[in-house]
Amino acid sequence: MYWNKNKKKYIVIIFGGILILVILCLGDYGIRYYNAPIEKDYKYIGTGMLVHLSDFTNGELVSVEMRRKTAYYIWGNQEDYIQGNVWLNGEKIFGKDDMEIVGLFINAEPYY
Repeated sequence: MYWNKNKKKYIVIIFGGILILVILCLGDYGIRYYNAPIEKDYKYIGTGMLVHLSDFTNGELVSVEMRRKTAYYIWGNQEDYIQGNVWLNGEKIFGKDDMEIVGLFINAEPYY
């Protein structure tokens, strides 16, 4: 099959335009998430055992609810973190706010 110069030129222009568009989209993604983390929300509802410090053999079965949010910075310019709170029998055990406790990830391990 014979390709004339005009067809080759149009194909090169189309592929070049697509390549420029992909580079611009990746640049926009990088700029957008430079200071804004990618966040994920988690919620856990279940039961747990409340054990008293003086008596480890007997415990009380309680309902447990955990809500947390993790944040991940794709450029690594800030530390990733976990934020959340825990409810036992409908009462918060850490502070008054929904997202009271904060922990940082240092070397990919949670640190509180």
